[in-house]
Amino acid sequence: MNIKQLKHLMLGAISTSLIALSVFSVDSCKRKHKEHVAPINPEHIENSIVAFSLIGVDVKVSITDYKTDAGQIDLLFQKGYVLGKVRPEITVSQSAIINPASNTEIDLTNKDLNYIVTAGNGSTRTYKVVSNVIQDNENRIFSFELLPGNKGIIDQEAGTIDIHVPADTDISNLKPIITLYDESSKVFPTQDKEMDFNKIVNYLVTADNGDEKVYQVLVTIDPSTDVNIRSITALPLTSTYVFVPE
Repeated sequence: MNIKQLKHLMLGAISTSLIALSVFSVDSCKRKHKEHVAPINPEHIENSIVAFSLIGVDVKVSITDYKTDAGQIDLLFQKGYVLGKVRPEITVSQSAIINPASNTEIDLTNKDLNYIVTAGNGSTRTYKVVSNVIQDNENRIFSFELLPGNKGIIDQEAGTIDIHVPADTDISNLKPIITLYDESSKVFPTQDKEMDFNKIVNYLVTADNGDEKVYQVLVTIDPSTDVNIRSITALPLTSTYVFVPE
């Protein structure tokens, strides 16, 4: 092989290497862009369902957040309603996302139906969906709210209602907002009566046929969450690129 032939061979190898490197670089950039992970937003911590309704369906809705990572959506349908597939319209906290998404068809006969709401900072809350249809001679409480946004956790079997209110709340003279399964049933004490919730309060619900059910309401005042912040260290916000071979 003479020097001229060797030059041609070397130039060909270099050209092939450059082409391969260019293709790899372009492909790598595409993959990096495709797998870009958005930075988490720590400012958006709310992961709640704000509103829930069913398109074209008459239903009462009660939304209760009873843990930092859990909640429940209670649905109450008119007598004779047959549970089936529906499409909910859902509003969640700012910057949060929900799965399944709003307007996605769901089957109310599914006893394990849940919604997961993810906040901007990545924290999640799982809501269980409970569907009920009004029956004859109802004597149950559907929802019990002591203060705006402070709904009670109702245990129908035990006949208990647990409510947590913010620190320093005066609970000695409050009127609850009570929703009954059947509006024709009666509750005592009535909603317009102010009660002292520093002790357990009993509510009696009577159905049209005289059947009675007693609920015990227990109110807990949460401890203060005030924190004395001495200093805050700001960390740089970075983007992460991940290369995943195809």
